[in-house]
Amino acid sequence: MSFTLIVGGYANLITTLLFTLSGSGTGSLSQTSQIAGGNSPSWLALSPVNSSILYANQETTVGEVVSFTIDASGKLTQYDSAPTGGAGVGSYMETDSKHHGLRMGGLWIDCASSWQRSAALRCRQQ
Repeated sequence: MSFTLIVGGYANLITTLLFTLSGSGTGSLSQTSQIAGGNSPSWLALSPVNSSILYANQETTVGEVVSFTIDASGKLTQYDSAPTGGAGVGSYMETDSKHHGLRMGGLWIDCASSWQRSAALRCRQQ
């Protein structure tokens, strides 16, 4: 059994790891890819309706979100970025399939309806 882990942080990188659990209850962890993730991508969120889209915050003074596509091997490709209009970094990041939006900290960002199918960011604050 294997699990793909996608890890951000303060190293300006996003890393994809593969955790493989053996039948004996032991496991191994290996790096499968790494990409420049921008400015401290410390919060990551998968799209709830398209698991091949990942959003990452950018710890900048004006706030920004970056979208990535994820291929079958777990490799990330940066797709788009957009300012959030917020002052600084949110304390968390989540997606919402019911409202088709993205929340970073206390800011709710309403993304265009195409966000479900595409990693394009056309965001505005609600």
